[in-house]
This record gives sequence, C-alpha cells and structure tokens, in this order.
Amino acid sequence: MRIRIEPVSRAFLIAALVHFLIGTTLGALMASQVTWWDALSPYHAELNPFGWLTFLIYGMTYAVLQLFASLRVPWKGLPWLHFVAAEAGVVLIIFGDLLRRPLWVHWGWFFQTSAGILFLIAIISAVATSRKARKSQPTISATEHLYVNSEMEWPASFAGFHVELKNDEIRDTDRVAKRGTSLALVVLIVATLLASAEGIVKGGDPWLSSDRIRVLLYDGWIAGTVLSVSLHLFPRYRPTIAISPKIAQLAQSIWFIGILLAGVLPPGWWLHRLGERAIGLSFAVLAAMYLIRMSSAMRQAQQAVKLAWGIAWTFAFVLGISQTFGLDPLSLPAIHLLFLGWITTLVYGVGYVFFPHLLRRAPAFARLATPQVILSTVGAAMLILGMIGVGSGRNSLFNDVLAIGGVSATLGFFLFAMQWGMKRIAHED
Repeated sequence: MRIRIEPVSRAFLIAALVHFLIGTTLGALMASQVTWWDALSPYHAELNPFGWLTFLIYGMTYAVLQLFASLRVPWKGLPWLHFVAAEAGVVLIIFGDLLRRPLWVHWGWFFQTSAGILFLIAIISAVATSRKARKSQPTISATEHLYVNSEMEWPASFAGFHVELKNDEIRDTDRVAKRGTSLALVVLIVATLLASAEGIVKGGDPWLSSDRIRVLLYDGWIAGTVLSVSLHLFPRYRPTIAISPKIAQLAQSIWFIGILLAGVLPPGWWLHRLGERAIGLSFAVLAAMYLIRMSSAMRQAQQAVKLAWGIAWTFAFVLGISQTFGLDPLSLPAIHLLFLGWITTLVYGVGYVFFPHLLRRAPAFARLATPQVILSTVGAAMLILGMIGVGSGRNSLFNDVLAIGGVSATLGFFLFAMQWGMKRIAHED
C-alpha cells in the first residue's frame, strides 16, 4: 500500500523552497554588489534560517515521524495552525522591515515564537497519543507499531535505504537522535522567547543584534536538529556501518554544554568562547565519523546522494575544526559554511531520496542531479573563500570570487528547485 503523507508536510516543503528562491537570489545580489549588503542582509538573514531551514525542518519532521514512527498529530488543524503562524512570522517581519512598520515586525516575532511552541505541542501530542494507543492495544508489539509502514511502495529514490529495519537494529542511535531533537527544540523555544523579549525591551532586530540568541538559533536549533535527523537517517543505509552510539552521545553532550555556555554567558567571557569551541569540536567529531564510514554505508545509494552527503560533512568538518581553533561562529564564513556548505548540501542529498515521495513527483532532470550538486558546491566554496578574502582586505581579487560563487550557488539551487517544479522529462530514463 502507499501511505498518505499529510498535506501540511508538503506545504512546509514548498514554502521552504519558495523562501529560499528569494533568499538565495538576494544572496547572489549581495555577493555581486557588496555595497548592497546593509540594505539586503536583514531580509536574507530572515529568509534563510527561518523561511528556508526552519520550514524544511518542520515539514521533514512531520513527514519522517509519520513514515517511520506512525505518529500523527491528533488534532488535524494544529499542524496547519503551526504553518500559518510560521508563515505569518516570516511575512510580517519581511514586510514590516521593508515598509518601516515596527508593529508588524513585533507581531512577526510573536508568530515565530508561537510557531515553535505550536510545533512542540504538536510533537508531544503525537507521541502521547501513540503511547496511549499502544497501552490500549497490548497485543500489538512496539516494533509492529513503529514499523507498520514497512509494506509501503517506496519510490526508486530509496535505493540502498532500508525502511524495514527491526527496532533493535537502530534503537541506540535513534535514542540519541530523539534526545538531540528534543534538546534542539527546547533551544528554539528559549531563543525565540528571548528574542521577542529583547525586541520589546530594546527594539531593533534581536536576531541580528544579540550574539547569544544567534548562537542558540544557528548552532543550537538548526545545527542540532540537522545532527539529530542525520543520525536517524544514516544508519538506515547500512545498519552495520552506523555511527557509534557512544561517540554520538559524547558529541551530543559536548554540543549541548557548548550551547549552554555560548548561548547563556556574555560574549566577552572566556567560558563563552570555550562554549563556541566545544560546539565546533562536536561538529568535527561527528563529521569525521560520517566521512570515515560514508563510502561503506552508502554503497548502494544514488551517486548524487552519496556525493551530497560526503560534501556536506566535509563542509561540517572544516567548520568544526575552524571553530574549535577560534573561528567566530557568527562570522560570515562560518555562517555560510554552516547554512550553505553543510546543511543546504545535505538537504540536496536527503531531498533526492525523500522529495519524490513527499512531493509526489520524480526529478524533472534526473541526469542533472550530480552536476547540480557539484555546481552548488563550487558556488558555496567560492562564496566562502571570497568572504575570507574580502575580510582580509584583499578586495580586488576576492570580490570577483565572491560574485561568481554567489551566482553559482544560486543557479545550483534554482536547478534543484526546478527538479520539483517542472514535469519529469520522459527521455531521462
């Protein structure tokens, strides 16, 4: 049978793609004309973390929980209320800033905070309902309940991805991943509440003005969720080559201690700087584990998928090592290593597997999947190198590198978006 994915998951994914089309276009314009940075950066900074990655996390979480854990939110309207609140937050902040309407911006922060809280309520209610159902039907084992979707018709994109695993094969890594998802969600709630409070008290844009909140948001909520989702997905390619649960748990503990230190203590304190380095160390440790086991674990996966995973964790390793040795996590190179190099490239790898099922369409240009990943990677690398060069004062050469990188990364994402926005080309097979 083919399982029905709730439409709200697709709504989040489609909105995420639309937001990033706008956000990455603004990024390309900023890379081409550095004099536009001040004017465009507030919109770019809102769309990428909140409109693109956060929406993507919301949509994928709803879908993955339904696909692999048979979890559904008991109140049908709650996920849609969550979607409306999240979208209202993005729209009000963007247009409030554009039209100089501070009240709209304040309401935007309110809705973004509410979206995180609604998401937490939705996930908790789904888990609670599932547990209640298991207790009322003791004849159904936990394994049977969690994997009732094993008879689904999975698309060809799931080559090498095991969807019929027994619960004990991935139990330990899943436990670490679930704890990481919960911790990241708590960090999001704290960050958005603090941001709203700062906005009310101090005015301005707290997402850009408060370093601690940005660390909570970027390295806490977004990176923490990506680390956890990856830990859920990777063992399902080949359980015997999975990440060690003990190493994953150690890295998760280092990450969370770092988030507490860097997200709570003032930036001037040495413990704050130690927290930033600890976060980087956790990234480097997990990235190294993925890179060591990637070729064996993903032997049967599509070429574009293997390439995207490998490149993504290479970016993560570079970011982790650089941050461990003192790179400011809020510097432009670090932010783009995180968002564009690591997470967006990983989205391509995950997207080519899951999007055909979630969006109910195959890639329009299947043969261009690998070139698309390469184009995006070259663009991201050049963009990051350009930022490093411009920051060092060598503007004449690196301005061109920055511009070419921005355009290449944008074209790479446009090609990815076209894969799902156009009908499949028949001769691709």
